Amino acid sequence: MNRFIIALFLLAASTLNAQKKEEGFDVSFRPTKNAPRYYVITEPKEGRWYREAWYLPERTLAMNGWYKDEACKTADGEVTWYHTNKNLRSTGKYVDGWKQGGWFSYHQNGMMRDSAVYEAGIRKGIGLSWDKEGFLVDSVNL
Repeated sequence: MNRFIIALFLLAASTLNAQKKEEGFDVSFRPTKNAPRYYVITEPKEGRWYREAWYLPERTLAMNGWYKDEACKTADGEVTWYHTNKNLRSTGKYVDGWKQGGWFSYHQNGMMRDSAVYEAGIRKGIGLSWDKEGFLVDSVNL
């Protein structure tokens, strides 16, 4: 009975938005039919393509981001990744596929790991790195 309800729900959802694509992705974030690590939804929104990926079997959000193309090859806008415990993993912005502005990554415990600034995909200025306890461990001036 549960399978029937789930199948009915998926059928109804797919008819509401024919351009919405739902796929399973492997650990390398590539489409797969066998034991997916991620459940990925890609759909058109606001003249671009929006993608969400969910960890399986945890059912927690793994990433969300904006792309120029349906295949999601050219990121264009905010892209955010999460750890399986729901803490931020990394966040930043792309412009025409190039990193732009501040990019930040975090340890699984939520403490900041790295920060850097990009201009047209090139790292600029001072990049900082911290350990899991929040102590500064490295700085690079580019």
